[in-house]
Amino acid sequence: MVNKKAYLKTMEAIFAIVIFLIFISATLVFKQPMETGEIPEDIKLLQDTILNKIETQPELRTCLVDNNTVCINQTINVSIIKTKDYDFEICIESNPADCTLTTIIPTNRTVYSDSLIIQEGNKNALFRLFLWNKLE
Repeated sequence: MVNKKAYLKTMEAIFAIVIFLIFISATLVFKQPMETGEIPEDIKLLQDTILNKIETQPELRTCLVDNNTVCINQTINVSIIKTKDYDFEICIESNPADCTLTTIIPTNRTVYSDSLIIQEGNKNALFRLFLWNKLE
């Protein structure tokens, strides 16, 4: 009977160590930093939402090929959340490869971009969307 108490104390210590190790390993797995080049899920979802609207709605496609920035701004402002900021660029060229970046984007933040080429009739337009987190 005397050895039974020591056995229970040993089992209790081993059990505590196992729980501690499980907690540490779970914390390390869930706190892994993002890999370089990986887009945060909220930014990716926002990009997909905005580009999908422009791609599928005929009136927005027309706004884009007509270089109507007011119409595009209104569409983005409806979708954007307060913690994000954005800029965009519309390039209307016969060959989208001739478009050059003219938008000034912030250099002190990580900026995520995506683009879309739209053709309506004989007009082409390259739309570039830039998203970043606002400074708190």
